[in-house]
Amino acid sequence: MKKLLIGLLFMGLTSLTYAQATAESIAEMELEGITLLPANLSYLSVVSSGTEALRVIKLQKVAASFDITQAASYDKNAKYHEFSFDQEFGHIYATYDRNGRIVRSDESYKDVILLPPTRNSIYSTFPDWEIVGNKYEVLYKLEGETQKVYKIKLKNGNKRKRVKIDPQGKIL
Repeated sequence: MKKLLIGLLFMGLTSLTYAQATAESIAEMELEGITLLPANLSYLSVVSSGTEALRVIKLQKVAASFDITQAASYDKNAKYHEFSFDQEFGHIYATYDRNGRIVRSDESYKDVILLPPTRNSIYSTFPDWEIVGNKYEVLYKLEGETQKVYKIKLKNGNKRKRVKIDPQGKIL
């Protein structure tokens, strides 16, 4: 009888514990099986040459795999649909046509890892300067040239400087 009472008391107390994780223990989950729509493979091949920061490529894949027909704001009669994809490090504002193809995107990412040609060009041109921040911007147009630029913040003692440079290391 004593064991039965202790067992029931134990079962009753365990049902009072939290079954959910706290906010501090929740981690972001990455989806492995993203299916890209064939219409947006050209977008992905242009904006993502495979040498950008991994977090940039992941957000670009999210935009490329987005199915606009499943969105609540989808209107099959509208010529274009605009959507925003935001993360703490950057965002993509994408315009899709009615078939789900990205026709334009405006992308901006903060403090990304610089490509070796970009980083080496900065250090050779500004040897005594320190990189204190950067912003990577991409402007994609289906019917036009894609522009990619890094905006670098440099510091040398009390002096500060901003420099624009392309992914190949050419200072603009």
